[in-house]
Order: sequence, then structure tokens, then C-alpha cells
Amino acid sequence: MDETHEARQTVASPVLRRISVGVQSRRFSIVVILVGVGLALPALFVGIQADDYFIRNTVLGLQPPDTIRISRWETYSYLDGVPANNDDIIDRGYMPWWTDLECRTSFARPLTALTQMFDYYLWPTLDMAMHVHSLIWFGALLGVVTALCRRLSAHPLSTVPVWVGGFGALLFAIDDRHAIPASWLANRNALIAGCFGIAAVLLHDCWRRSGRHWAGIIAALSLLLGLLGKEEAVSAGGYLLAYAVFLDRGRWRGRLAALLPYIAVGLGWLVWYKLAGYGARYSGVYLDPIHDPLAFMARVVRNAPVLLLGQWALPPADLQPFESAWLFQVHWLVAVSFIVLLGALFAPLLKADPVARFWAVGMLLATLPVCAIFPSDRLLLFPSLGAAGLLASWLVRRDQVASAGTASQTGTRVARAVAGFLMVLHLVLAPLAMPIRSLSIRFAGGFLDTIQDTLPADDAVRSQHLVIASTFTALADMAWFQRGIARGLPRPRRTLNLNASSSPATLTRLDRHTLRVRPLGGYLKPDGWRGPNAPAFSSRYLGRHLDRLTRSSARPLKRGDRIHLTLATITISDITEDGRPAEATFRFHLSIDDPVLRWVYAAPDGYHDLTPPKVGETIEVPSP
Repeated sequence: MDETHEARQTVASPVLRRISVGVQSRRFSIVVILVGVGLALPALFVGIQADDYFIRNTVLGLQPPDTIRISRWETYSYLDGVPANNDDIIDRGYMPWWTDLECRTSFARPLTALTQMFDYYLWPTLDMAMHVHSLIWFGALLGVVTALCRRLSAHPLSTVPVWVGGFGALLFAIDDRHAIPASWLANRNALIAGCFGIAAVLLHDCWRRSGRHWAGIIAALSLLLGLLGKEEAVSAGGYLLAYAVFLDRGRWRGRLAALLPYIAVGLGWLVWYKLAGYGARYSGVYLDPIHDPLAFMARVVRNAPVLLLGQWALPPADLQPFESAWLFQVHWLVAVSFIVLLGALFAPLLKADPVARFWAVGMLLATLPVCAIFPSDRLLLFPSLGAAGLLASWLVRRDQVASAGTASQTGTRVARAVAGFLMVLHLVLAPLAMPIRSLSIRFAGGFLDTIQDTLPADDAVRSQHLVIASTFTALADMAWFQRGIARGLPRPRRTLNLNASSSPATLTRLDRHTLRVRPLGGYLKPDGWRGPNAPAFSSRYLGRHLDRLTRSSARPLKRGDRIHLTLATITISDITEDGRPAEATFRFHLSIDDPVLRWVYAAPDGYHDLTPPKVGETIEVPSP
């Protein structure tokens, strides 16, 4: 704390010394924005993919009015938890038959919806213009982050050179974990939440250090706007709390009182959110921390280490849903070990520098809310802010702090090795990966398009019901439906998916109307479930995880349960040892041989026509 200004500017590494010269320029904010947006420019060629079709159809009012009852302001509302409405959606085949009638996956993001209306009303067919719009938000986010990082590096309690704030902002800008939010139109919500949420922290610092009360008022409003962009903005609260603990120089009563406007905003938003019927309920993928706090705590233990490892090192958090159970255990243990190692290496800096403690605690608190869904790098926007600030500070101060302490030669060597690894990863590989990952959603969407192009789309299908004997994922079937609406393609009157995602199954014809379906391992498999000879890493695990999107394991289907649909009555005829449906019997209201039923199954190269089994016959459909 008593270091001279010159000492704070000392830079041991030649690489960092060169960086420091440019970072101290007042125009550096423009450089950060141009570099970050420039690396994300491939987003201009991503187009409309996956969830974008649902959003587009909702904004333009193209959803079937008799089935999906949502407004243009609810572009992230899929199931509203109303049994009658959910029953209609299931009956049409837009959600799988095992969907819980009370399942809710409905998220209020009206500010994001407003930006989507802007796009689809002004240039409904100009995908590139929509991506320019998203990149503008990304640029605004980078500007806010740069302002915050530079302001905090100049904080009186900071022990790092002032230019380190700009270095941290640069690390944030070139972080390839932001590629999907910058390039996927449906994920623009994260950019909006980040822009306003981080602005709230910046304005809070302006209020508390400069005494500008107007900044506190705007900070609270900014937090509200972030929450209206996406629920993820609640992570900004972690940084506000960390600021009160480590950086606010007032008395404790004043520090806590300064948080009251944000608490009021958060509680008001939450009450409105719940009373309006938004949130997640009875889903096996989305979890509401307030509705089920114990299950959320278990998710934090499971997901937080994987997310933090994905932020700091490798592998990316996106790989976790593709892992078998044993491979995930290895991944988790590696994650915990690496985080413990980082904690030990960062300890001297954290002890010496309150701003470093702010970055670290803010990062950890910001990670908690995003543990409510399966790990993905695109969820790391808020945690990456603290990680960038902490990494920049540690890389610059590592040698100075170590020399002032009692670090052994071995510890020093380990620290240098880890520092070199992190510099290569975040300064070299991250900017190289950013353009590639910006296109990844296009590659995924292109794969879905290729597969979905093999589904029936001739005029005859308009008068038929499509029966899918095996599928890649039940969720992809919904994407196919939305894509068909957007492109004006013929679609069947109803769709019925018989099988669990990416599973082989036996189909046994019992009589003229009845078919018994038995997927390998049953329906609604737990994470990482492996069949015979199954690989340790496969997309099938993600598909099976998404099967549980619309039903929680806390509300299982039981033997004898029946689902009544227009096409068939489905009975759970057997269960697995762990209480999941092992077999379902479909009693069709038409003859199974009736030509109005069109049968297909999925293979690696797409969907193919299927001839249903004859009475007394059993056939097998392979896993795609």
C-alpha cells in the first residue's frame, strides 16, 4: 500500500512491458472495441440458426394461434406451465409426449425482445444486418468493460499499475468464450444483460468514489435494464457485493445501505417475474434456485468447477454435456485440482491487493447463477470479467508479490509455468479461436438443416401425421417444426416421436392398432448413461440430457400412467430399476397401416421411410 507510483509501473516481462505502453493511451478503449468486434466479424455470416427460428416466428406472429399462445414480447417462452396449453403443444407433437403438463420454461426478456422486433420489422430478410446489430451491442459491452477495468486499476486501494486495467479489458475482448453471445442472434440477450449489468457496477463505483448520487440512481436503473435483457444480469449483484466488501471506503453501515437500491430493484423484478408466471418449473434441464434451493446447491457443486476450468483453461465447459458419467468425474476432479492450484498461486496477490480480491470474489459469485443449467462457455460472460481483471493483475504482479513472500523455488517454477500456460492460452490461442467459435453455431445449424432436409416436405405430408420411430433429439424435432414455419415448408398435421433421443429401440406390433416401443436403457436417461460399447464422449449424451428438458426426475412417469393424444393413447407398460419408463405402449386410434400415418426413422445420414412391423412382428430401429 505504501509503494511508490514508479514501483506500481514496474513490469518484469518484456511482452507485458510492450503491452503497457499502448494500454496507457486514452484511445485504448477504441482499440479494445475494434479488436474484440473484429475477431467476432465472422458472425456476419452465421445467419439464422436453431432457436432463431422460434424467435423469428414469434415476433412475426407466425406461430399457430391454436397451439402456441405467446406474445411478441415472449420470444423465450416455450412452455407456460398451464396444463391445457401444454396438452395442445404435446398433442401437435411440438414437444415430446413425456412432457410434464405443468412444466414451465418461460423467460421474460422484454428488452431483448424489443431489439428482435426492431430487426424483424425493419429488415426481416437481412440476416447480416441483424448480426451487425448484435455486434454493436458487443462493442458497447466492451466499452463498458474497458471503462470499469481502467477505473478500478486507478482505485486508491489498487497495488497494480494503472495500465493493468486496460490489459484486463483486452483479455476480456479477445476471450473466445464470448464468441457465441456475439454471433448467435438468440444469445444477444447475454450481451444486453452484460452491457447494462456491468454498467451498473461502473456507475456504482462512480457514485461511491465521487459522491455523484445521480450515478447511483442510474446504476439501479441500469441493473433493471440488464435483468429485462436476461436473468443472467443477476450476476452483477455478485460484483456489487464484492465492491461493498473490498473497495467501498465508507463505514459498514453506509456500504450496506448503498446496496439497498439494487436489492429493491432485484426484489421488485423477482416479484413481477414470479407473479407474471415466468421461470422454470418441473424441467430436468432448467432449474429455479428459489423453487428448489437444495437441487440448485447440488448443481453448483457439480457445475461450478467445470465452468471455472472452462474459463481459465481447458477443456471448454461446452464439452461436459457430451461426456459419459465416468469421463465427467475425471473432468470434475481435474477442474477442482486446477482451481485449488490457481487459488494457491493467487493467494499472495489476493492478500496484498483489495482490487484483486474484488475480481476474484465477484467472479465466483457471478458463476453461481449460471450453474442452474448445464455448463457452457457462452454462460461465462459475467465470470469472465473478474477472471480477466484477476489474470491481468496476477501476470503483472506475480514476480513482485512472490519475491515479497516466502515462495520456494519449486513454487516459483510452478507459478512461472502456469503463467506461461495462461498467457499462451489467453493471449495467443483465445484470439485465434474467437473467429472459429463465432462460426460454430453456423456449423451446428448447418448440420441440423442437412438432417432436417431429409424429413418429408412434399405436399402429401400436409394431410398426413408423421410418426418418428427414432430421432437424433426430440428438441431438434421442435427446431424442424419452427424452421418449416419460417421457410413456408409443408408440415404434417401432427407429429409423434416414439423413441428416446439417439437410442436404438425394438418395435413390437401387438395388434392392428397397438405398438410396443422399448428403447435401449429406457426413456429419460440420467446424465452420462452408457449402453453396451458406448463411447466415453458422444453427442448422444447431450441429446439424452435434452430429453429431460420437459420433465424433471422429481416427477417421474409411473407404470400404468397414460397420455391421451389425438393420434394415440400412450401407456407406460414397464419401468427401469431406477424408476424411469422402460417401455411405452402406443394404442393408435387409426390402423397402424393407415396411409395417413407416415413413418420415418433416423439414420446417420438423415431420416428414412419406415414400414411399420406386421402384427406379431418385432423390428429394431438403430441409433442415429
